Amino acid sequence: MKAVKATLIDCLRHGEIETKGLFCASANKNLSTKGIKQMQDSTQKGHWDIIISSPFLRCSQMAHSLASKKNIPIEIINDFTEMDFGHWINQPIAQLWQNHSKQLQQLWQHPKSFIAPEGESILNFQQRVIKAWKTLLKNHQNKKILLITHAGVIRILLSHCLDIPLKNTQTFEIRHAHYLRLAYYHDDTYSFISHGLKE
Repeated sequence: MKAVKATLIDCLRHGEIETKGLFCASANKNLSTKGIKQMQDSTQKGHWDIIISSPFLRCSQMAHSLASKKNIPIEIINDFTEMDFGHWINQPIAQLWQNHSKQLQQLWQHPKSFIAPEGESILNFQQRVIKAWKTLLKNHQNKKILLITHAGVIRILLSHCLDIPLKNTQTFEIRHAHYLRLAYYHDDTYSFISHGLKE
């Protein structure tokens, strides 16, 4: 890491949700008992200046609880929600593979041309996430930030911060309640500190 002041960001994926096997859960799906424990374990020893969270319940409920416990401010940012998968939300992933395997393969292999039925385009998803990210960095310079969000958002940030194609982020496994840790510097550069940490 560079020996200068930096903004440190811990990007934390939410824990396991109640309903297993879904391709993408709706905003009101809560964490399972296991998911709550995963998040508690991952955040127990952490120290941050502020928590930023997606408004989806599986992120925001733990974010509010953690902010209260650690007595730190919290911001709920709509643009850090997961990609809108339209008609595929709350659909079992096994069923989608059976009925829409070609479209799913397009998501992994050619993500920039993918749009789920009645869903959001990758381009729009990228634009809103990166816009929110730049605002976060501008508003919280030199702070240590916890961002509680979703796997898709973290992949967009990996692509942006590491300057790699979105397709290549599939090589990163983003597990429930695991961190991606980045440092941002005033010369608009990043350090990739770690990936896959539990705390």
